[in-house]
Amino acid sequence: MRLLGYAAVAIAAVATLFFVHALMPSTAAAGILIGAWLLLPYVLLAAALRWLARNPRSLRIYTTLAIAVAAGGIVFLTYVIYLSRDPQGAIAVFFTPIYQLASVAVLFPLCGWLFPKTRAS
Repeated sequence: MRLLGYAAVAIAAVATLFFVHALMPSTAAAGILIGAWLLLPYVLLAAALRWLARNPRSLRIYTTLAIAVAAGGIVFLTYVIYLSRDPQGAIAVFFTPIYQLASVAVLFPLCGWLFPKTRAS
């Protein structure tokens, strides 16, 4: 289960780096800064999978969060960069990690409710 969460985060991180390349930053420093900013939620999700998922219940919660947030981030970036080209898209790209971390704050209690404690957990 943990491997599935890592795979989702890794695929989303690689896709995000392709999106950074598609944005065509003017300098290498700008590309590195944008890439680091957009990869921040994936680093935090991988860290949560590694150090916070200690029992089977928390592993299910963090894996579900990792898959949902990774998929949501990729769908949002695809929409902003390719489907809805407008001048405000650049602002939306920079807000993507904030939206992803806000979705973790909303989905974490929801996942805890969806996966109630059982005797085995």
